[in-house]
Order: sequence, then C-alpha cells, then structure tokens
Amino acid sequence: MNETVAKLAGLSLLLIAVWIAVYWITPAEPRVTFADLEAPGLPMPTAEKREPTVAPKRPVVPPRREVPVEPPADPPRKEQDQKPEPKKPEVAVVPPEFFEHVVQKNETFDAIAKKYFGPKATGAIIARANPFVDPLRLKPGRTVRVPKDPKNIQGIPVAPSPTPKQSTKRQTYTVVAGDSLSRIASKVYGDSTKAALIFDANRDQLADVDSLSIGQELVIPEYKPE
Repeated sequence: MNETVAKLAGLSLLLIAVWIAVYWITPAEPRVTFADLEAPGLPMPTAEKREPTVAPKRPVVPPRREVPVEPPADPPRKEQDQKPEPKKPEVAVVPPEFFEHVVQKNETFDAIAKKYFGPKATGAIIARANPFVDPLRLKPGRTVRVPKDPKNIQGIPVAPSPTPKQSTKRQTYTVVAGDSLSRIASKVYGDSTKAALIFDANRDQLADVDSLSIGQELVIPEYKPE
C-alpha cells in the first residue's frame, strides 16, 4: 500500500517536472504593448479613412411660367349667315315754340290760357310749360312761357321722311281732309320735321299748328336740302 502511494507520488512529481521543462524550453511570443507601438519605426494602427459622402446635386429646374390660354376663336361665319343688322329708324323731334307773357295783376294760369287758346283752355297748359313756377305764388311782372302749340310743349317726335333730291321752290298748297302741317311737310318736302317752316310762313292765318281748315291756301316756302 505504501509502495503504491509512493509510486503515484513519484509519477506526479515526474509529470510536473516534465511540464516545467517544456514550458521553459519552448520560446514564448513577444507581447506587444502601447509603448512598443509608440516606438520609432513601428507604424501606428490607423482607422480606415472614409471620404465623406456627398449627396448628388439635383438639377435646378426653372419655375414654370403659366401661359394664358386664349379661348378658341369663333369659326368664320359664312357670307350667307352674316345678315346685316336692321337699322333703327331715326326719330326726329318737332321743337316747341313759346311766347313770353308778362303776368298782370290778379292774373292766373287759367286766365292766361283762356287769353291765348280760348274759353275752353285750362291753366294746365301754362303749368306744363312752366314746371318751376308755383301758380299760387304768381306775382305781377313775372314772365312765363306760353306754348304756341298747346299740343307741343315738350317736343313731338316724328319719323323723318326721305329728303327729296331736288330743291322745292316757293308754292301754295290747298289743305284737304286729314291734313296736318307734318303731313303736308312730308308731301312737299319729303321730311315731316319741316312742319315749322310751313307754320312760320303762314303765321298770319294760323293761330297754332292745328288750326287748319279744309280748302285753306297755305304758302309753302322754298327749301333746299343740305
């Protein structure tokens, strides 16, 4: 028993001795320290240099200009579709004419109207010819307008007739049924607006433009168209 233990102990010592011998005989690799790395002649380990990544430049696009879009033009119309617009008939006006009357003491619009147009006339004729005169404040010495034609106070519109190509010489005309100064002017002058010419030439026998009688002889003055 003791011999066996002694053998095992001796074997263990032998193995230890062999291990120590092998450790010391085998050359060990030199250890590298920071001091060795800083020594001259030894390159320092450097980190891999990376170039900074530059994003690619986007091309500069100029702003887009909006071009106004014109509406499509209407297609040309055919000649047969192009109808001339009808001309509106020109309307002429027979201008009114007035007398100037000086108001007398205690005179009213009715009294003035009866004086010029007869007993059946009313003051409304004078009032229409003088819209800015108050009949209740009518004072002596004031001048008011009295229409020569009670039916033409603001002008009578008439459609002009075509002007004759030739001048009209002085002549006479016999009034017939249905005649008026405008109708006579249209017959002899071709223009109904020239009724005032006939009225002025016959003031000696016409109290107003409506005082015509059948068979009456009127003087038609000479007229030269422009």
